[in-house]
Amino acid sequence: MLISWGALNRIHSSEFWPIYFSKYTFQWTEIETILFKPLFNLFLSMFHWLPVTDVQHILIIKIIFAFTGSLQIYLFYLICRQLLNQTKQRTLLSLLLTLTLLTEPYFLENYFRVRSDQLSTTVFLFILYLHLTSPLKATRNFILIVLNCAIAIKSFFYSLLFSTLTFHKYHFTRKQKIYFSLGALAVFVWLTNIFWKAILYYLNTLESYSLNLIHFKNWLQSDFLIVLMIALNVSFILIQRIKTHYKWVYFAAMMALIYTLVSQKYSFFLASLLPLTYIAFAATFTALMKVRWLWVVLLTTVTLHGYRLSQEFKFNSNFQQLKFIYLVEPFIKEKQYTYIDSVGLFPNQNNLNCFVSPDDHSSIQYCLDLIIHQKVDIIIYTQRLMSIIQTNQILESGYKDVGFNVYVRSSLDFQPFQFENTYPALINFGFEM
Repeated sequence: MLISWGALNRIHSSEFWPIYFSKYTFQWTEIETILFKPLFNLFLSMFHWLPVTDVQHILIIKIIFAFTGSLQIYLFYLICRQLLNQTKQRTLLSLLLTLTLLTEPYFLENYFRVRSDQLSTTVFLFILYLHLTSPLKATRNFILIVLNCAIAIKSFFYSLLFSTLTFHKYHFTRKQKIYFSLGALAVFVWLTNIFWKAILYYLNTLESYSLNLIHFKNWLQSDFLIVLMIALNVSFILIQRIKTHYKWVYFAAMMALIYTLVSQKYSFFLASLLPLTYIAFAATFTALMKVRWLWVVLLTTVTLHGYRLSQEFKFNSNFQQLKFIYLVEPFIKEKQYTYIDSVGLFPNQNNLNCFVSPDDHSSIQYCLDLIIHQKVDIIIYTQRLMSIIQTNQILESGYKDVGFNVYVRSSLDFQPFQFENTYPALINFGFEM
């Protein structure tokens, strides 16, 4: 059921781009961008080898990520059982913790997204479960966190989280120190390749730091008891000097640092951190072992989640999105026309690599140049494009409207679309945050 829910749910505009852009994984010209998310792009690139249509390509990947997202929920339950293994009601409490996570609106809307954040969270939960059930040796732990870090540059935070739980207790041999130094050097070389570009992009995102807090504030309103109890639990552990739980204090502190540092606190970012936040809550709570309080906090939070779901949440199918792609694909494919949509709707067609990101001024200017100087054959006018250019500017640049928010170069012999019961691009492809 969770897999079907995720696979058939409306596709966010930011999900299309990695599916399309991963085709450049083995092309040196795009190596800087690919290195931002090396293993994530490598995984998605494999699907470009399949002889499938654009709709089939997207659906296959959506099903896979809906599965990996659903796996997060199962791994979260197993981890909670391990953390509460000294509690008589650990099964019921673990189920209630899982229900609390599952009813959180931001998580329910995003656990299945085709995003490196979600894949990193799934891998991290798997590594954490292995650590709790059968602690691995230092070398294997190091290999695992380096691999997790290589999914995407943001995964570096997950590796730091895992390090707070493990490496403080190891005594390394000389041979291990050499291996770890070489591994750390490899990570350093990788990071320096994209370091300045990543820093510049991060500084650009700081311009809209305060504007991106709305989702964060909404989450705090419904999960304030969880956050408050983490703070109280950490204070209790430090005051009572319960050294067995110090690693979870470090874990909670690192979580707080991640929430603070990342400026783009969009709903999908929050969703990827929620399982880890709830784990910090469950782990630090074991120091108190006041089960009655745990029931009260969780039941109250589930009630607040339910209220938010009833007010804000509804299921949106991706049927109209996939139908649009299915109907327009033959017109682009027939004569190998170039196109832009600022999203990447057609993973196997000739996109000119125009992607509109709110804080990436150079990519926005590139998209505008393609249109104004008539360098592209077909323009699909999505909400991302609408944020940087108006339709009258497109028409004045030498394009004609063929319907459904699709514009083609005036010199092309293109008849208006005659689709039935189909939503136009502006309705199908939004600018979700």
